[in-house]
Amino acid sequence: MPADAKLIADLRRRALSAQYARPVASPCRDVCRMGQHGYCEGCFRTIDEIAGWANRSDEDKRAIWQTLPQRAATADTAATTDTSNTGDTVQSGRP
Repeated sequence: MPADAKLIADLRRRALSAQYARPVASPCRDVCRMGQHGYCEGCFRTIDEIAGWANRSDEDKRAIWQTLPQRAATADTAATTDTSNTGDTVQSGRP
């Protein structure tokens, strides 16, 4: 599921808010589905970041938050990948 501009803008706003929050909130959006790009399709964290969230320091959480808008934006461009020298493409997303 490609990220749309509204989702990316929301992630940017929430990432900025997370820089001042105590405790730092989880970016979970209750989508909880890993995409082929290696990120959750809702919050754009890796499985390791999701699994370890509760044990991370606020500093680490803030650093993760800062990466999420860019990940969402680049997930759009990674949604179509070249699979061979013939130029055939495959759409990632839900099977």
